[in-house]
Amino acid sequence: MSAPTATDASVRWVRRSVERRYGDEVTSWRPDPEHGEGLNAHLGARATTSEDGAARLRLRMGLDLSEPECSAALECIVEFEFSDHPGELTPEEATEFARGEGLPFAMGYLRAALSDARLSVGLNAVSFSARLPGGLAEAVGSAISSDADR
Repeated sequence: MSAPTATDASVRWVRRSVERRYGDEVTSWRPDPEHGEGLNAHLGARATTSEDGAARLRLRMGLDLSEPECSAALECIVEFEFSDHPGELTPEEATEFARGEGLPFAMGYLRAALSDARLSVGLNAVSFSARLPGGLAEAVGSAISSDADR
């Protein structure tokens, strides 16, 4: 089985925030015990249909960066439309598309926004691998559900 081909994509930002710390705030900063220091990613996904019956896949993805000098929280919804595919994508089709094209597409927006957020407060742009953060590709199959609207 080959993944369906998206014919359109739209991106909507849900959250884009950055906090810069200086001086004593940097030295006294402690990471959130639940998430720790560094980069954390989260994902929700749902297969739906448009009003005209074409398949859609909604990915809601976020990145949270937690470091002594800076914290950033980013979250976007990327909606892919498959106008050549009538009816809802099967979970297998949605998972295959998300792993192959959907997640890397959304991560491109999140990577750029994270670099922009750091630059906006006078820090260097962050650089990290184009590979998906730990476990996202594996988790997408179980995420294809109604949790995209969380």
